[in-house]
Amino acid sequence: MNESSGVTPKETKKKRSVGSIVREVVVDVIIAIFVLFAVLNIYLAIATKRNNAANLFGKQARLVLTGSMSPTIPTNSLVLVDTSGNHKNYEVGDVLTFKYDPYGSLPTTHRVIAKETNDSGIVYYTLKGDNPSATATQHVPYTDVIGKVTFHSLWMGKVVTFSKGIGGWICFVLVPCGLVIGYETYHIVKIVKSSKNEKEPVPESAVPDKPVGQTQEERNQELEELRKRVAELEKQNRQENETKPDKPSEK
Repeated sequence: MNESSGVTPKETKKKRSVGSIVREVVVDVIIAIFVLFAVLNIYLAIATKRNNAANLFGKQARLVLTGSMSPTIPTNSLVLVDTSGNHKNYEVGDVLTFKYDPYGSLPTTHRVIAKETNDSGIVYYTLKGDNPSATATQHVPYTDVIGKVTFHSLWMGKVVTFSKGIGGWICFVLVPCGLVIGYETYHIVKIVKSSKNEKEPVPESAVPDKPVGQTQEERNQELEELRKRVAELEKQNRQENETKPDKPSEK
């Protein structure tokens, strides 16, 4: 007698379905993270290329293009500048981004080394880069301050810089689009094949013992009735044999 494994076909199918769902969810999450990361980097790349600043979560994202703040903030680092604070309340030691350049070029990011207020009540900051070779200082009014640097990252800056080139567009535009298109195509093909298999009739050769047009449940019921009929016939035959008189013995 064959021993049962304890797992019915329905349970096996259910387990396979759960595993398939988990795999699909994991793949969807990975693709979503990849696409969001790509969109963020493309946005930063376009915005910083246009005016060296991008609004990100209420803060300005900027790229540091010189080494005047190195090694604290290396060249090509991405910095987040909080512009919402009171520009009169910054203190010595804060790193500020401000509009100062003798040639009217891009804003500068340096550290406050002194603070004073003149007779007219205007707050001035004296700023200087952290680079030991930087000797020049800037004396700017609070009105020229853009904001305080609250975050900086070299690797994020490198990613944004890379995103501006052809390699960045391939990695952050073509690859995500290819992943999404390929994944959705796979799903469509899978659905079409599944629908085709459900509509396709089962050939008679695949189920020779099963009458055409008869379900498994109907076949089981028919077999059960046949068993009952055979049992009744056997019982009737035994009863007839018991009531039949014995034949006389021959001499």
